[in-house]
Amino acid sequence: RYLVAIGDQVTRVYLWPSDELVQEIFTPWQAAHLPELDFCQVADTLLVAHEGFALAQIQRQSSGAFTYSEFQFERPPQYRYQARTVRLAASATTGTVTIASPDGPVFNPGFVPGGFGGIGITPVGAIWTLRGIPFQITAVAGDFVSCTANLFGELAAVDATTDWAETAATSVWGGFRSVAFYQSRLWLGGTRSAPAHLWASRVDAPFDFFATTTNDSDPLDFPVSTGRIDPIQHIVPASGGLEVYTAGDEGLVVGGVDVPITPRGVTYAPQSSFGSRKVKPVRLNNNTVFVQQYGGVLREQLYSADEETYQPQTVSIRASHIVRDAVRVAAAPGGFGLPLDFLMIVNRDGTAALMTSERPQEVAAWSQMTLRAPFKFLDLCNVGDRVYAAYALGGFAYLGAFDVAARFDLQKSATSDFPTTLYEGFGHLAGQIVEAIVDGRWLGEAVVDTDGFLTVSRACQSVVAGVPIDWRIRPMPADFEQESVLGKRIRPVQAEVRFLDSAGLRVNGRPIYEREFADGFNEPVPFSGVRRVYLRGWSNGEECPVEITRDTYCALDGMLLADYPGPKAQIHYDGQP
Repeated sequence: RYLVAIGDQVTRVYLWPSDELVQEIFTPWQAAHLPELDFCQVADTLLVAHEGFALAQIQRQSSGAFTYSEFQFERPPQYRYQARTVRLAASATTGTVTIASPDGPVFNPGFVPGGFGGIGITPVGAIWTLRGIPFQITAVAGDFVSCTANLFGELAAVDATTDWAETAATSVWGGFRSVAFYQSRLWLGGTRSAPAHLWASRVDAPFDFFATTTNDSDPLDFPVSTGRIDPIQHIVPASGGLEVYTAGDEGLVVGGVDVPITPRGVTYAPQSSFGSRKVKPVRLNNNTVFVQQYGGVLREQLYSADEETYQPQTVSIRASHIVRDAVRVAAAPGGFGLPLDFLMIVNRDGTAALMTSERPQEVAAWSQMTLRAPFKFLDLCNVGDRVYAAYALGGFAYLGAFDVAARFDLQKSATSDFPTTLYEGFGHLAGQIVEAIVDGRWLGEAVVDTDGFLTVSRACQSVVAGVPIDWRIRPMPADFEQESVLGKRIRPVQAEVRFLDSAGLRVNGRPIYEREFADGFNEPVPFSGVRRVYLRGWSNGEECPVEITRDTYCALDGMLLADYPGPKAQIHYDGQP
């Protein structure tokens, strides 16, 4: 497994789980292009699509090295961009021929019949079709009316005809917007100039989009418009077929295990009309989660057996205060090494949110993740059991991984062969005041200068430094199935808190004792069990009367007393979860 980090004109490939840098390669996408990239994996090849570039591939070679190149089609997808009245004629039926148009400068794409106004020159090497026969352009005449070409077959006639098409993706018309691999076909969704069209390759031949017959394995293409020309944003393989997400609606190219998609039986079925942002959807619990075009709501595609359609249900409505403006979505089944599934989002302002998902128990619990200013999240990604984060500071981007054993946020360790007070390599914390542990003892605050050098007040041979972790757990306001208490004055008396492998916790500021008094100076043992906490005061029913926090560190004569594990708690009110 690998982590692929695509940045500003450079892509880095890291090996999982060692995080060893395997390759650093040049790639053409600049920072502004990154939010609009779409990608899919086909064996040891990562295909990357963007409407401003040719379809690209980042490929692992047999040597283990990675390379970047443009994807090479044997027969590229075709489309008719120019006016349907424009004709082409050939000088012969086979071999090297001259192909010309009696209707104007067709090889200056975008011209208006009867006038001029083209938008570019057809590139040499482009493959077009005439009367169903492919031909490759080897030269274009100066008047753009004719070209020299090699025919890959024999024409049925040479007279002028409107039966022709040109390469779908070029520098003139734009590249493909989205890419997927489904039912052994390569699927390409939309170009800049044909944003609502789908192309599918021949079965088991992702480089061949030229149909010779109407066999079930032949390539196919068709529009997915429901009236409006809504650009295709994403195409997602799913159990019921190929899900299509456009800027205005959601649809399905019907297929499945027993329903192969064929040229003669292809069906596009519109499903809903919420529209999708250009934020790549993810699959979680056999469903697709996508970001709604307007409002920033996260929706999950759920199949309704009664209506026999997919109905996107909101998964973030109760977390609208932390899911505000999602620009990235990631799924982490079994993430963080825990027996749970997670959905993660990054907001435009650099904050993030995480949802714990357990569908059989109807659990969809959101929590907020923030980095201390001026740090900002850029992206989140799951590889194996590890969750990676890209984050920004001062115009630079950094990569990190979540570690359940870490004592600090943005933590880094360093060692020295002799005691010293100066450590280098903390550039990701440049200019920050951090906390440090030196030689296994808690030190307190330390400073990282603008050049990334950490200075500690005590000479040591090992240091662990980072940003203190500040967190709290507050459940949703108490409510009951029998009667809502929102807006009513209530007086909670007791809360039942169930802990799993947790220590050093406080409920409403009061400690939860997990040790006998005589063991107060010993290392705390993670506690699992139930504690009942008596509550005080009144509540208006709109805020939770219970807040769980943790004593991060205790210092006594410079000694680190506890490295507390994180909390995992379930709260009950009068026996009701």
